[in-house]
Amino acid sequence: MQVITLTTDWGIRDFYAAALKGALLSVSENFNIVDITHQIDPFDLTKASFVFKNAFHFFPPKSIHLVAVSSQMDNESSWLIATYKTHKIVCKDDGFLSLVVTDAFDSVVRVDYSTGLTITKERELMVSIASGLTKDISPESFGPVVTDYRRSNLFAPVIDEAIIKGAVIYVDEFGNVISNISHNVFEDARKGRLFEIDARKQQYIINSLNNRYEDSDRGELLALFNSSGLLEISVRHGDAAGLLGLKFGDTVRVMFK
Repeated sequence: MQVITLTTDWGIRDFYAAALKGALLSVSENFNIVDITHQIDPFDLTKASFVFKNAFHFFPPKSIHLVAVSSQMDNESSWLIATYKTHKIVCKDDGFLSLVVTDAFDSVVRVDYSTGLTITKERELMVSIASGLTKDISPESFGPVVTDYRRSNLFAPVIDEAIIKGAVIYVDEFGNVISNISHNVFEDARKGRLFEIDARKQQYIINSLNNRYEDSDRGELLALFNSSGLLEISVRHGDAAGLLGLKFGDTVRVMFK
C-alpha cells in the first residue's frame, strides 16, 4: 500500500486537509495517508522543516511526502519534486528543501505546468503529482531537472574558545526549548571542560546534562541532547519556554570554564 504523508499549515478545524485526503482516496482507496502535521503556524517554513526532517526518515522507502506550507498559489508559483533515498518530496520552491536535507538530493525536478497540471488549484496539483508518482511515473515526466532551486539557511551557532552562542529553533507542545546547538558542536567546543548553560535568566544556570528527563525531579530545570541530537532545555513535567520566556530566535549560551 502506497504511503503518502501530509505536512501543512492548514490546521484541523477547517476542511482543507480533509478535502485533500478525500481527493487522494478518490484516485485510489489503497493509499495509506498519514498526517505528519497540519498544526504548523501559518507560513512558518522553519517550524515545518524541523518537524518534517525529524519525521520523514522513519517512513517506508518510496513514500511520497506532500508539503503545503506557505503555499498560496499564484502565477509565479513553482513546485518541486525532490528524490532523496527513494523518498519523494513534493513542495513549493521556497527554501523548504534546503532546510530539510543538508546533503545532496538524488534529483530535483521543477514541475512544468504546460504538461497539463493546473496551478490554479493547489489540491488538484498535489493529487495529480501524487497519483502519477504512485504509478511509477518518473519525476522527470513532470518537468526538467534543476539545480537552481531556492536555498535557505537556518542561523548556525557562533563558536569561539569560551562560548557557544546558539538560538532557539523550536518550542514543542510540552514547552521544551530546542536549540540549534548539536551534540557534536558542543563536544568539539567543550574539550572536556566544565560548562554553564545560560537559560536567559541568571537564576537559571544549568551546569550538567541529563541522559533522560526522569533523571531530574518534577519541576526541575534540565538540559539534554534530544533524539535529534540537539541541545534541549526542559522542565520535567513543566513548561521551560514559559518559565524562561524563551521563544523562537532567542539566544542560548553555553559558556566553558
